[in-house]
Amino acid sequence: MPEKTYHSCSQASFWQGCTKSTVFTKAALGNMAGFNSLPLIMGRRCITGSPSGGIAETQEMLDFCGKTGILPECEMIAIAEINEAFERMERGEVHYRFVIDMATLSDA
Repeated sequence: MPEKTYHSCSQASFWQGCTKSTVFTKAALGNMAGFNSLPLIMGRRCITGSPSGGIAETQEMLDFCGKTGILPECEMIAIAEINEAFERMERGEVHYRFVIDMATLSDA
């Protein structure tokens, strides 16, 4: 039985540093160059995932991120930049989330 459940982190070193834990991810992991599964196997660790989670799981993940300083990768944009942001997304130039600065709504 795992001692602690941790939530998604994009660094393989995070998983390799966990002890007798389960890592839960809600997102695709993608290619992890240099990832070594041996520490996971030898340390009786587990990686599990789901395309969605419930309210309790989401709150637990947010609490963990708040305690450990894990922040989302995002770019703040003004509402006037929305079309450019969408075009960048369509070209595959964005690997994180856009956040619209709601204070710029009055500028539009």
